[in-house]
Amino acid sequence: MDALVRTLEGVAGEALLDCFNEAFSDYAVNVAMDLPGLRKHLVRNGYDPSISTGAWIDGRLAGFVLNGCRKWGDGLAAYDLGTGALPSARGQGVMSALASKAKDLMRSKGLSRWVLEVLCDNHKAVRLYEKQGFKVCRDLSCLRASRDMVEAVPSWPVDRLSEPDWDGLEALWDFQPSWQNSTDSIKALADCFIMGSVVVDGGLAGYIVFNPSSGDIPQLAVGKDHRGRGVASSLLSYAASHCQGPVLKVNNVEAGQGLEQWLESRGLAVYARQYEMVLDLRDCKGAL
Repeated sequence: MDALVRTLEGVAGEALLDCFNEAFSDYAVNVAMDLPGLRKHLVRNGYDPSISTGAWIDGRLAGFVLNGCRKWGDGLAAYDLGTGALPSARGQGVMSALASKAKDLMRSKGLSRWVLEVLCDNHKAVRLYEKQGFKVCRDLSCLRASRDMVEAVPSWPVDRLSEPDWDGLEALWDFQPSWQNSTDSIKALADCFIMGSVVVDGGLAGYIVFNPSSGDIPQLAVGKDHRGRGVASSLLSYAASHCQGPVLKVNNVEAGQGLEQWLESRGLAVYARQYEMVLDLRDCKGAL
């Protein structure tokens, strides 16, 4: 491999976009973006170019590891928000060099974990990550449905939330949201989301967070004492009535939880399954 590997500090968004879209042009799920979409993706996930790496071949960006950085669990962690290489650069050791450099950067900055998601049926990638020391922590499901399939359910009035009490909202969770659905990720793009809540007898019964432009629903939760009463259906209907696109998506729901089963009962279908994998950088032996 004859490539220059360094951080992505100072690299323009246009260069990242061109490489990103070409690298993922043959991916199983369509993830192509325009420049505003890429910028939102980076902001939402806490992009940090100082722990992200790129490989240049003949002067052109040919591969990348895009990482975000935030507090995660009991320490700082990195999140892989995109790793890829141009088809012409594959099989030359580019990805190994990029990952090794990224790991060294993360460890030098005191990060404790490296988190990523990978499609379950991408067996080659899963085996590669396992060989590098990543371990599967959770199974995640991605669901979607036509917005028209979500029927109006006026069981409970839904009030728009403008100043959320996040401690109160998070108390309703059955599972920790994935990185891109975390509270920090929502706060990073607060202007892109609408939040709605249902109050019963003066107390919070449930809430929803959604992007009206994309139909993305990163969080939906109902308190245990209020389930089976139409609260979640009212919240989902509220989102459907305010979304502009044709599809509603709930990505990275923890598999086997009641939320996944309830969403399927409402007509949303699983279109992809992912593993959440984590590498403990504090107990990392060998090179990536």
